[in-house]
Amino acid sequence: MKKILIFIIFLITSSPSKAQEYTLNQIIDLAIANSSNIKSADLFTNSQKHFANQQKYWQNPTFKYGNNRQTSSYEVNQTIPFYNKLDTKFEIEFYQAKILENRRENLANFIKAEVFSLLYQYHVLKNKIFLTEKRLNRLNSVDQYLSHIALNSPTKRAQGLITKDRLRLIERDLITYKNQILQIWNKINIYTNLNNPPQKILIKWLEPNNFNNRQFYIDKVINQNLDLKEQKILLEKFKSELEFAKIEQMPDVNIVLSRQNNLAQSNNAEISIAIPIINHNQEKIIGEQAKISAQKFELEFQTNQLIKSISNNIIELEYSLEISKNLSPKNIEKILKNLQIANNDFKRGTLDFITYIELDIQEYQMIDAILENQMQIADSFANLSSKIGEFILPK
Repeated sequence: MKKILIFIIFLITSSPSKAQEYTLNQIIDLAIANSSNIKSADLFTNSQKHFANQQKYWQNPTFKYGNNRQTSSYEVNQTIPFYNKLDTKFEIEFYQAKILENRRENLANFIKAEVFSLLYQYHVLKNKIFLTEKRLNRLNSVDQYLSHIALNSPTKRAQGLITKDRLRLIERDLITYKNQILQIWNKINIYTNLNNPPQKILIKWLEPNNFNNRQFYIDKVINQNLDLKEQKILLEKFKSELEFAKIEQMPDVNIVLSRQNNLAQSNNAEISIAIPIINHNQEKIIGEQAKISAQKFELEFQTNQLIKSISNNIIELEYSLEISKNLSPKNIEKILKNLQIANNDFKRGTLDFITYIELDIQEYQMIDAILENQMQIADSFANLSSKIGEFILPK
């Protein structure tokens, strides 16, 4: 199934018409399919399952042969383990495999959340670069306009200096954004291993109606959190270790079949059993019982800590979503239209220069706040989703 998924992703992403276009889901799927950490975790889990299966096998029989001038002898020795001893040893090792499997799921969940958050940082920076270039083009036209009029008054000369300084600062911001987006892509590419950044990643802005209510996430955490699940599996493993401790010193049966060939042939059968009257694992049993009690307290502590932690994550997400009601990405288009109107009004002489520049600064502060809030929503949701046991994309 995994190979089929990777093949489908390959067919989609290698299509000539859309070779450099990805959806958010495709990037996340590639991150899981190509992650060396996930491949390593899969192999460790698989190896532990084989270790568990090995516990089911009996020890090999031993064969002894002797010969002299008058006598030859044969002996077969087989140990038969005490009832349920091998099954209990298998359970202990199998619970360890389940722990590794759970850690693999936890790692995959973390990677999905991490890549989701990074993709929104990437998306925001893409938009910042695009909007900054539009801003530069608009202010360059103002600079050219001012250059074509007589700068023979202190006011006009000051306006020219203000515009040129503003352009330099915006160019600095643009260089910074381009540097940051390369760093963000490199972080994403740790998981995806793509040769080049995609020309386009299809990502939608996050709105309050994209998310479930508070109780949905609380229920998911309590029932599905993978850290708690590991603690529960560990508790079951300790219970199996206690069961094994109770029967560990119970006697295995040793059967010996022998035959001697001499003048009077003889066949013999022997059974030997250890008698557990001195060492019946009494101290180990007490120790295993103490481990189970300790693990129950640890599980209780982890549960309480998780409930408090998830409450903070939900509050952080709700706070960012509340802000987005006033700072919706839908407002960016209106802001750009308002700036273009102001630009035309300034060139017609119906809007003074200082008001125009102040509006430009104020509106781009609004745009920056809108985009920064999108990153905050994505980061808050990533932190939350890494704790609910599965990564669920916003609706």
